[in-house]
Amino acid sequence: MSIKITYQKIIIQGTVFLLILLWSYSSLSKLIDLKQFEKILILQHFSVIEPKFLKWPLPIAELACAVLLIFDGTRKTGLYLSACMLASFTLYVALASFGYWSDAPCACGGILSSMPWNIHLYFNLFFIAINLVPVIVGGKPTLTNLQKHEINQLNQNLDRRLTDEVR
Repeated sequence: MSIKITYQKIIIQGTVFLLILLWSYSSLSKLIDLKQFEKILILQHFSVIEPKFLKWPLPIAELACAVLLIFDGTRKTGLYLSACMLASFTLYVALASFGYWSDAPCACGGILSSMPWNIHLYFNLFFIAINLVPVIVGGKPTLTNLQKHEINQLNQNLDRRLTDEVR
């Protein structure tokens, strides 16, 4: 039995691996230093949401995203969740980068929090781009001519049997 490795599979697996690393690192760095994460949440500029309501759900959602990306059956859901989270975080980073707030804190965790806002924006845009790669490259599976021929043969055989049973 031979294993066929295509460039398409390598690209998809590579980009998904990077997303898994991103979400795992981001969530675990928050969970490891939960007190610091909570302090940063308190300093956030969106007063509508109480920080204690984000303390657990945010890192858990990031970790859930990483887990969803691991398995083939849940990868598509993981990619959509990842894209939504990246888009919302990137909006915040863009606003901070363009000076909407004078003292916006970063709650990303770990070394990500120490990035300047403009670098952080490029970082997020890069991950949004690679988040799209598995969707675009993966696309819909296409049938080979042999597969199409086999399907036609099966349909013809099925039609004959149904016709024979009706008679």
